[in-house]
Amino acid sequence: MKQLFATFLLVLLIVQFCDGQDYFFQPGKSLNYSFEYINANKDTVALGTILITPTDDTWQYDSRQKEVSYKYSFEKRDDDYLQTGAHGLPISTELEETTGYIEKDDSFWTHPFRENIFYITEIAPFPYFSKGPYKLKSKEVLYIGEGWGEFIGKSKRNYNISSMRNGSTDQPDKQLKKVKRTATHKLGRSFLEMIVSDEESILEMKYKFFNKDRLMIKKIK
Repeated sequence: MKQLFATFLLVLLIVQFCDGQDYFFQPGKSLNYSFEYINANKDTVALGTILITPTDDTWQYDSRQKEVSYKYSFEKRDDDYLQTGAHGLPISTELEETTGYIEKDDSFWTHPFRENIFYITEIAPFPYFSKGPYKLKSKEVLYIGEGWGEFIGKSKRNYNISSMRNGSTDQPDKQLKKVKRTATHKLGRSFLEMIVSDEESILEMKYKFFNKDRLMIKKIK
């Protein structure tokens, strides 16, 4: 009986130790990204960095989701342009927000950056992808409610892995995925392309919005 209990305890400890060890979001472990927001005329209207820090808390608005903090730092911010194109939304000056994410053994999904200049991502595809050899298909409809100005309405999204390849010249041993998502809204279609590494989560995100603005996000080593 003692040997059986010891074996059970060892297995339990191994499961507890291994659970979540390969997850991209680890509580208290921050990830740093750079961003550049480019308008339809190819002018850079915002530039800076985003610090992503997952917590061990449950997101207050949905008990199925964990909480993550986004902190923004700006090198450049063209308030006049951003406010003009805000579609009835007041552009906030908040430099931090918390939101929710869901990470499983086979997939990762998170709310995008939505405070400050990033409001437009609400009607774009949300970051979502499958891990490892898993191939997931996804179609979803987001109903955007009061408080979102002209964005109120339905946003239909789909998802696919368009290709899998080895890493770039500076990361030749990494297995990378190119993930493409599309969102259709009454204002037009928006696109999100992600480069994903199973070892390092999202390496790059490239948004192209319905108004021809673009948002480029890249992980900082």
